[in-house]
Amino acid sequence: MRITQNGSYLSYLHITHADGKRVAKAIGKDPGLIYALARKEYNLRLLQTLDHNIETLLRAKTQWIPIDEGQLLRTLPKHYDTLEKDKILDRVLISAMDWPCPKPNGVAAREPALRLEGLTPEEWAARPYRENTKNPEHKIHPNRKGLLCRSKSEVLVTNNYEDLNIFYHYDEVIFINGYYLSPDVIGLAHSLNFKYHEHYGLNSEEYQDHNRFKESLYRDAGIVPGKNLIITYDSPQGRLNARLLHEILLDAYYD
Repeated sequence: MRITQNGSYLSYLHITHADGKRVAKAIGKDPGLIYALARKEYNLRLLQTLDHNIETLLRAKTQWIPIDEGQLLRTLPKHYDTLEKDKILDRVLISAMDWPCPKPNGVAAREPALRLEGLTPEEWAARPYRENTKNPEHKIHPNRKGLLCRSKSEVLVTNNYEDLNIFYHYDEVIFINGYYLSPDVIGLAHSLNFKYHEHYGLNSEEYQDHNRFKESLYRDAGIVPGKNLIITYDSPQGRLNARLLHEILLDAYYD
């Protein structure tokens, strides 16, 4: 296309070539021609943008850092070395893309079941499962059976499961909607229905936000309070009411 000006009058000409000669034709009000020329201009500008984007991506490729938490931490300035790495990497919920280690004992995380099928309660209790291996140094509190727990409250919780002869898995990793979770306890009721037990110790706003999201994932899997999700809390003084816990478990598992 060519634009000519005669005084204040502009002429828009469509330039073509025929028999070796250049032919100029007024565009006029031909909508098909106008659209084709506009499309050509758009495509030319699009190609320029794409060329720019390709060049940017090629430059970025030379500076790409793998999505690996440990490697990213090593690229931080030296003064970050004094920080506790566990605090930086800590997540209550971990997405499938970010799970930091492969199957530690050869067992993959399972999707949560609502009812026991195909196994006896004893077989389910003895079945290997994927235990949460995050921060193993925190598991220093043995319960009555010798199971190492992350807190004294969890010792009290698991001891109650032992006292009530409830089959359970402690800190088992499960998989819901692309996220890994590890309920404190997954227990098996006498009705052969599973119960998922979360004990909340901290009371910070950030911790509560994580818990709300976690509970939304449970709901998506059919796990809801009052039915098969048990939630217990520490007191403001950081203690768990043993008598209340016992009553809650009796009510949940002997329905």
